[in-house]
Amino acid sequence: MKTAIPKFAPPLKLPAFGNIEPDHHWAMDRLLIAPCPDSKHGAGVWRVGSALDSRIEGQKDLAALANQPVIPPSEEKFYPAIESLRWRENHLNAKY
Repeated sequence: MKTAIPKFAPPLKLPAFGNIEPDHHWAMDRLLIAPCPDSKHGAGVWRVGSALDSRIEGQKDLAALANQPVIPPSEEKFYPAIESLRWRENHLNAKY
């Protein structure tokens, strides 16, 4: 049985990703979603792990991020390192 993603409030302001909702940060920490490198978008795109199911109400918003561009930070110095993006991409859905 799939469980809903917990909802938190209010959004966090993180320079590397602009406004990140706490539930998005929670999902990133659990390797369910990840900002990943993309040749067309300098700040990357969102990748969604296979553990999320867009048919489940509590997971629809996160699943909808798939292949959406990451909103870039206002200053390029806050862009995430490409190595960090690759690490997240490589560990998306990793089982520990």
